[in-house]
Amino acid sequence: MYLNYLEKNEKLAFLKIAHIVALSDGEFCENEKVIIGSYCNEMEMNDIEFNIQDESLDVLSDEFTTQQSKKIVILELMSIIYANGEFKKSEQKIINQLTKKFDIDNKYVDDVKLWSQSLMHIVGQGANLIQDSK
Repeated sequence: MYLNYLEKNEKLAFLKIAHIVALSDGEFCENEKVIIGSYCNEMEMNDIEFNIQDESLDVLSDEFTTQQSKKIVILELMSIIYANGEFKKSEQKIINQLTKKFDIDNKYVDDVKLWSQSLMHIVGQGANLIQDSK
């Protein structure tokens, strides 16, 4: 939703971080693949070949220099976190690391969690409304 506000270098770093989050629990579910595809569409870029061992969350997070871009990262990552319906410990660890590095308080994260859950619910309702049932 807000990835178009990011600079080109931030978009690439975000995509890598999104892959780190998606792979953090050891599986890459179909919903996560769809969300990464939507991130790529929104940012008008192709998906990347990604090797999690080659990337450091600490280094990638340095690409984000404004408070707005840091908040966008946290907000947008919640979509992929809730793609499988739960907030796993491995994902929580990544969010904690990023919020500490970005100097973002827990209230913001709690607000984003609620917003993301509401959004996912609304998206699900929309999908149900367009199903082929009469």
